[in-house]
Amino acid sequence: MTYVTNNGTATAGSDYTAATGTITFAAGETTKVVHVQVSGDTAAEGNETLTLTLSAPSGATIADGSAVGTITNDDTAPLPTISISDGSVVEGNPGQGGGAAPGWFSTSGNQIVDSAGHSVQIAGVNWFGFETADRVPHGLWTRGYQDMMNQMKDLGFNTIRLPFSNDTIHGSGKPTNFDVSKNPDLQGLTSMQIMDKIVAYAGEIGLKIILDHHRNDDGNGPSSNGLWYDSQHSEAQWISDWQMLATRYAGNSTVIGADLHNEPHAGTWGGGGPTDWAAAAERAGDAIGAINPTC
Repeated sequence: MTYVTNNGTATAGSDYTAATGTITFAAGETTKVVHVQVSGDTAAEGNETLTLTLSAPSGATIADGSAVGTITNDDTAPLPTISISDGSVVEGNPGQGGGAAPGWFSTSGNQIVDSAGHSVQIAGVNWFGFETADRVPHGLWTRGYQDMMNQMKDLGFNTIRLPFSNDTIHGSGKPTNFDVSKNPDLQGLTSMQIMDKIVAYAGEIGLKIILDHHRNDDGNGPSSNGLWYDSQHSEAQWISDWQMLATRYAGNSTVIGADLHNEPHAGTWGGGGPTDWAAAAERAGDAIGAINPTC
């Protein structure tokens, strides 16, 4: 019969010399030895294997035609070992204020954590309206703002994204289109005072607020020119308004973020020109951070 060696984890040519040939049994012989030459080295490595396979018997049948040979490492330098340890993190719960402890959010590695160090998932809902001609969150013509915010929390949200416009900030028009009978404590207030009410109640029930500069003038959707300023609202005013908000809510752990501008789709990234959104965002971020580094 014939025999041939095959690679296992050992490789012919570097770990051993490949062998092939025939075996002939004389009358009365019951065993034969096949020699495979092993290549010695000084590398510390794991034990390696090869297989020897028999085939094409004549005058006999093969009961077991394959055997494994092991080349045992005899070099003394130990192999490095690798292990991984178990880990755990508190999941958090987007409902009921995210299960978050009162106070500031911060970061730890790639986790957002609450004041007790527990991981928090931000589950946000966008509540538009301040950026429109109504200058007050939508839905208040039929329901009270506290009732709506309670529902947001009950549905599992823990953060409200609150869009606004520059004209909302400056209060050149009065809030409209809300039912005073359902929101009696908002009667006679400016848009900014109503925003204060929403931020305050969010803090009471464990919700957080992300402020979103959505557009420059009052209206629906994003700014039509795709930029963070227009002919009536300069970049300087945009930055100044953010500085005002940072000052207004400094020290208030309910306000956790600033969405500097919604969809600046006509901006560029770099280049240093008037449409360089990357540079403008840095300027605004620096101005906010100088006043309220926690936002």
